[in-house]
Amino acid sequence: MRRLFPLIVTVVGMAAVFSVFVNFTNPLTGNRVETKLGLDLQGGSKIEYQILPVGDQTPGVDAQRTERDIIERRVNSTGVAEPLVQTQGTDRIVVELPGVSNADDIRKLIGTTGRLASSSAATSWPRPTSTSTPPTWGPASGPSRSR
Repeated sequence: MRRLFPLIVTVVGMAAVFSVFVNFTNPLTGNRVETKLGLDLQGGSKIEYQILPVGDQTPGVDAQRTERDIIERRVNSTGVAEPLVQTQGTDRIVVELPGVSNADDIRKLIGTTGRLASSSAATSWPRPTSTSTPPTWGPASGPSRSR
């Protein structure tokens, strides 16, 4: 067994290196298997935000969770592959974006204030002008099938 252990470690190590650096096709599904590199290997951007207290109100866990969800939705809308948005401690949110070289655009998107626009439905829809009775709905007319 002692002589076999180094051989097993070598074979497993070579298989790991092969699977990381060589793209191959899965024989069961026929799909191409590719290695997705993370922020440390591919490069990208890491942005950290700190939630600051406003006046005498200190941010809580719910506020941090809400901010993380908002940032995650905004980052996901950009189409970045596998972004990571996570909380650290009680007042920090970390955003990691693999493959993004220009983080200024993402930083502007995340940092913008959300806007909600509304319009009145009464002014946008025309009011009915006739006082006729509404149409009655019944079975569809047309050729009937009988056996």
